[in-house]
Amino acid sequence: MHLKALRTADGSFEIDAYDAQGLFDKATAALTKGDCNRAVQAYERLIAEFADSSTLSSALFNRGLCLEQLERPADAAASYEQFLARGPDRKDTVDALFRAQAAYTAAQQPEAAIAALNRLLSLEPAIEGVDKVETLARKGELLVQVGRLEDAEVGLKDAMLLHKSGRGIPEGSSSFYLAMAQFYIGEIRRAQMRSIALPADENAAQAVLEAKCQKLLDAQEEFSRAIRIAHPHWAAAAAYRIGGLYRELWDDLLGAPIPADLDEEQAEVYREVLSSKLRVLLEKAVLQWERTLKMARRLDLGGEWVERTSRDLNHIRAILNPPEQTESH
Repeated sequence: MHLKALRTADGSFEIDAYDAQGLFDKATAALTKGDCNRAVQAYERLIAEFADSSTLSSALFNRGLCLEQLERPADAAASYEQFLARGPDRKDTVDALFRAQAAYTAAQQPEAAIAALNRLLSLEPAIEGVDKVETLARKGELLVQVGRLEDAEVGLKDAMLLHKSGRGIPEGSSSFYLAMAQFYIGEIRRAQMRSIALPADENAAQAVLEAKCQKLLDAQEEFSRAIRIAHPHWAAAAAYRIGGLYRELWDDLLGAPIPADLDEEQAEVYREVLSSKLRVLLEKAVLQWERTLKMARRLDLGGEWVERTSRDLNHIRAILNPPEQTESH
């Protein structure tokens, strides 16, 4: 029990008596009501003043939950790490590592998030089934984001093999992480396509372009496989990416070096002719994105990928049919 003398408005004093359990109950009541600011204040007072309390571990975990809701992910991750340092049981360790990974990801600390997932994979006894599929898929996503494509591909394929094997996967389990893993295999192929730069040497350009187009087809096939898994979120994401492949190839080709022997006027003509010849790539993107929106309406989907599809579709339509061209018809 702690006692503090508090001065009142009339200048007198009153005694504030509180203990760890009372602070914990106060914080948890605020958390239940969604008042995370008040909850964090009470949890932090408990943590600072009652380091030996039996409620300390729960206070650290719950403070992490509140800090996530307050969009303070770096602080949330730190709270989960303090919780983990106290050696919780295995179930709570798994929960805290998943939450720490999510918080690190939201805080744009991908390497720390990857480290949290590696700790999950190193637990003894090992995680298995759905938990392992999720861990491998999330790790693969992060590895793609930081450019470690070979490591990402190994983990993502392991996630898909485990899910398809059925080991530890209850019947009727969600295909979310299976589709996620397949989607990021597509993202690897897409990154490989974008990494192939077209040279200024016309003699070498044809072979390089063929390699780039092959990577586009490889990526399209991987995204098509993600669509066939039929998870709505990842199907919409993959369908969006297929259209985006053609837009990105269009960008890359238009941005390729212009033959060095052309003067300024010839270069302008070259760009116009090239843009006309590449129009078919944008038309392919439009066709794919129209299909994506049709699928989204059929499945009553919304969210980020559908919004991006609609936005980019309107942008490409404007490129294909600029206002002055439309008005002339």
